[in-house]
Amino acid sequence: MPVQHLTADDYILSDWGGGQTCQMFIYPEHCRYADRDFIFRISSATIRESPSTFTVLEDYDRILVSLEQPIELAFQDASFLLKPFVPLSFSGADFVSSTGTTTDFNVMMRKGTEAKLTILHNEEQYKIDLNPDCIQLWFVAEAEKPVTIGAMKLAEKDSAVLHHTESVTMHSTIDIVADKTAIIFQVDMYLDND
Repeated sequence: MPVQHLTADDYILSDWGGGQTCQMFIYPEHCRYADRDFIFRISSATIRESPSTFTVLEDYDRILVSLEQPIELAFQDASFLLKPFVPLSFSGADFVSSTGTTTDFNVMMRKGTEAKLTILHNEEQYKIDLNPDCIQLWFVAEAEKPVTIGAMKLAEKDSAVLHHTESVTMHSTIDIVADKTAIIFQVDMYLDND
């Protein structure tokens, strides 16, 4: 099964009003964030300006995780304290401002599609069920030692991507071996099979 190993050399950096974004993955691969023609996008961004205003993305839903400090997110009708490593899902059409500085992990999915974020931690070994109906990405958010995913060794901030292929069946699995202190994000991006 073809698992792609991505490192900082593969990521695309760009500036935004409040800091810098590091795009790790975009699908389909030929799409560009600026064109808003993608289905899924995984990125990490620094939030260095406080307060900051998030980009409104009307055609997308988002999952956001702070990787460092808590930040206050203000929506039109409510505010929310986003604590580190606690995912928050919201509509990209929402007007959102933030107070505080951090680095975040961001999953964007076109409305009508689905992505699921699972945080793996406090274990030394995982047997992950592979899903032939989705693209699966693993991001090593924190690790003192390399994390083994399948046959690959990933350092902190590396990613591994498994694309939907005929070789993945409902009974396929992949092993992940890590130090108990490692924090790994698994993102399942479900493909439309219509």
